[in-house]
Amino acid sequence: MEINVGRLKRHPEEVLDFSFTVAPGEPAAGELRVRSPLQVEGTVTNAGRSLFVRGNLTGEITLECSRCLEEFGFPLRVRFEQEFRPQSAGLPGFDDDFMTYHDDLLNLDDLIQQTVWLNLPMKPLCRPDCLGLCPVCGHNLNEGPCDCEPAVDPRWAPLADMKAHLRHPGQ
Repeated sequence: MEINVGRLKRHPEEVLDFSFTVAPGEPAAGELRVRSPLQVEGTVTNAGRSLFVRGNLTGEITLECSRCLEEFGFPLRVRFEQEFRPQSAGLPGFDDDFMTYHDDLLNLDDLIQQTVWLNLPMKPLCRPDCLGLCPVCGHNLNEGPCDCEPAVDPRWAPLADMKAHLRHPGQ
């Protein structure tokens, strides 16, 4: 999504409001699987040599549970802030502290993607008590138990024998 900031650049301390929707397949969505359109709204403020973008992003994306591999909707409600400076011959497109814009167009696609990616869980779960998959047959244990015998590590066999002996002495 691009915002024309030509008029804003000529008026220090002026504020420009913006609001738009990111639908699945749009460049701002990138590789994200957008489940419901992302609503993006905020302001661009002229701070002299920089433009400051502040806003909110809400919506829902599709993630895959890291335990059971089922897809689920993950709600997003994120605030973002970013400084933009004019692109010049000596500056790269990105820096740790600011992003750049070219001419009078402020492109927010990278900012939106980064904001979403940085706010995703490292280990997405469909629910906190997800049981995952059976390590033997791959059955989703959230749908019920499977008929597999639990795998026993042979290194623990002597302890299992001891446990059985303590439960039933003399056998």
